[in-house]
Amino acid sequence: MRFIFIVLVSIYTYIACADANTGTLESALGRNSNSNEKFSRNVRLDDGKYISFGLNATNNELSLFGAQNTEIVLRDSDEHRVLFFGKDAQILLQWLRFSKSNDYIIAMIEIESKFTFKDSTLIGTAVIENCFEINGGELILNNLKLEFEIISERKVSNIINFGEYRGYLNVLDTSIDNVLVQGGRPLFGDGVESEMSLTNCNFNQVYFDHDSASNLIDNITGSGNVIIQDCTFTDVENALVGGVVNGLNSKGNLQVFGSSFKNCHNTKHIDDGFSNQIHTDILSGDARFSSDIFEDCTSLDFGGAINFISNGKLSISSVIFKNCISYAGKGGAVYFIGNGEISIQSSTVTQCRAFGGQVGSGGAMYIEGNGKHLISSSSFSQCSVAGSQSAEGGSLYMKGGSNDIKSTNLVSSSAQIAQSSQSQSLSNVESNQILALGGGIMAVDWLNESQIQSSSFTECSAYIGGAIYLDSTNGRIQIIHSTFTDNTASIGGGGAIFAHDTNMIYLRQCSLSSNIALVSQSGNDLHFSELGAVSDNPDMEKIKKDVIYKSFSRSDETRVYIDGIGSQIDWLPSSSIWTMPIWLIVVVSLVALTIFIVVIVLLCVCCGCLCCNKGQNDETQENSCCNKCRDECCLKCREDWCNKCINDCCYKCRDECCYQCCDNCQNKCRINCLYKCRDECCFKCRDECCLKCRDECCVNCCNCCCCSNHNVNDNNEQQHRIVEEGRYVENLGYSKPQVQQQGNGNENGVVVVPDNVYTPQSNDSNINSQYAPNQLPPQLYDQNSNPQVQYSSYSPTQMYNPMYAQSPPQDQQMSSSKIITVQ
Repeated sequence: MRFIFIVLVSIYTYIACADANTGTLESALGRNSNSNEKFSRNVRLDDGKYISFGLNATNNELSLFGAQNTEIVLRDSDEHRVLFFGKDAQILLQWLRFSKSNDYIIAMIEIESKFTFKDSTLIGTAVIENCFEINGGELILNNLKLEFEIISERKVSNIINFGEYRGYLNVLDTSIDNVLVQGGRPLFGDGVESEMSLTNCNFNQVYFDHDSASNLIDNITGSGNVIIQDCTFTDVENALVGGVVNGLNSKGNLQVFGSSFKNCHNTKHIDDGFSNQIHTDILSGDARFSSDIFEDCTSLDFGGAINFISNGKLSISSVIFKNCISYAGKGGAVYFIGNGEISIQSSTVTQCRAFGGQVGSGGAMYIEGNGKHLISSSSFSQCSVAGSQSAEGGSLYMKGGSNDIKSTNLVSSSAQIAQSSQSQSLSNVESNQILALGGGIMAVDWLNESQIQSSSFTECSAYIGGAIYLDSTNGRIQIIHSTFTDNTASIGGGGAIFAHDTNMIYLRQCSLSSNIALVSQSGNDLHFSELGAVSDNPDMEKIKKDVIYKSFSRSDETRVYIDGIGSQIDWLPSSSIWTMPIWLIVVVSLVALTIFIVVIVLLCVCCGCLCCNKGQNDETQENSCCNKCRDECCLKCREDWCNKCINDCCYKCRDECCYQCCDNCQNKCRINCLYKCRDECCFKCRDECCLKCRDECCVNCCNCCCCSNHNVNDNNEQQHRIVEEGRYVENLGYSKPQVQQQGNGNENGVVVVPDNVYTPQSNDSNINSQYAPNQLPPQLYDQNSNPQVQYSSYSPTQMYNPMYAQSPPQDQQMSSSKIITVQ
């Protein structure tokens, strides 16, 4: 009995604890399950399991936050099969867990409702499927997590369904790894959504259950408006349906930005006949790819990376395709068919191939339709096409439409016949080699005004038409400013270009080099299978002008060959005389004119000053320098530009040239002279000695340069000159009153002397003078020794020495002054 009692107590305790950890969601929210009252609540739930009868959130706001192990399940009921529902509902679920079976839907997002499922987990007992239904509202899955009870069976199918009113799906920051998609339904969306976006998501090892569904169904998304940004797809089958992208057979649009697709596979098993059947329905969807990477992507269908079947527009910009393969033989990287537009810009295609069938077309891209086809600023390298019976277009197969290829490089592209296991000998293969056409480009039915410009073809090879094979065109195809180098045609003609007749091509300003056709009677550069002229006596010179303009070749002869006519020796000359473009001529002319004007201006400004800096240490050079200044600069300046140049040029000559001459030539004379001035007679000494020195060294040296400048100095600028040990120094730094005050009564007197050339009255002109013209007055020992001089007592405030009381004549005065300091 005691044992039975203990067992009953244990069972009761377990049930009590279970009841404590289990409750209803409605009770946690504090409302009746059948209540339709409006509410707006933020509720935090503890760990445990919460059972709900189905929550109607119409016109309400609800935020539920769970703990580490908070789980919500729907109670079995025939009445409600949806956990959360309602129109115009705003619901946030975070950190919650939902056990999912096929019996119920977690949420139905109806018109004007928004449901956010964040940091929450879906738990699968068998297959995680049909979790949400969007019918006019918006669903946000942020960091969605999948958890499987049986680790070995990780199966999902169509997590999202869309109803009659469609809706919006946003998947953010979600990673899905190692799952098997089954049931013939995509992982997200079933093709009727209004818009779906994947942002910053990672998909790794997502496989397709081939036994459970048709091979025509997509894997990751449906076929509505899809936006994929900053996502990675690694080792994913049928990721966006065809190769990597399918589901474009709709009126929706696909946009893929900054995403990476690596080792992705399209596993649809389709033969040529079946493929042609399903491609007959061409609709109007658009697709845009930008800054994406497709690497090691393969397809059993056409288009190893992108399969676009639409009358819409396909735009590919800054996309990298590497080692992409179409095992159906068309479009190793891209398959495009429709009457819409295709634009490929700034993209790189490397080592892409199309092979596997009897016919291979477009090792990198297969483009067919009557729309506009643009390829610019792109490169194709080491691409190839192969077929057991024919191969066309090692990099590009382009049929129909208006085609424009510019600034594009094709390197090491090839078209070749694949050797099957059934081939018994090389001769069996060689019998089909004539069908390997266009190592770089195969052009079929190109419309008028199609062109290839500023492009290059290097080391491309095929059996006929090593770089380009022109099968048929509606008008002349212009090939402009392009280069063809080291291209090879191994069986037929046209090492660079093969065309059926001369009316199909216009070669303008192109360069061809080292192209080769390995058979005789064929053109190494150009080969035409017929002339294309109806006249019995065709004008070959006119035909040449219609075909070739300013194009040159360094290939071996025969460079141009026409079947039935023979070799055309002079159609592609060996060397070119390069003609400068008009725009370059204009630029060079403007630059040259600008340089010429600048040089002339510099010569005019500096011609008078350059020579004066050369001979400052030699008297002969100084005199020569100043004379040259005078002759070449000053006089010419007076004749041409007059006062302005005299001010600018001659003034500089005086300062840098003439005064320097005085310093170097008459230093001794000036020192002796000025000392004598101080001791004996300042006026007379200045007149007879100092001015003589100046006349000899400066006036005569630079008659026009220096002295003319004294009379044209319009700025009335004062110049200060100090005689110190026989040298002149400008800009003493004293103000005029200071200098005058220091010059009275001091041995080192400072005398204010007018800057103009002034000569005081000499003894010859003074009739009252008692001295002979060459006689010096006697030395004065006291102030009363000379009766002819009126003396006054010395005052420190005197501004002028009495002997300077007489002003110079008015017509010889100037406002500017020189200051001479006598040692």
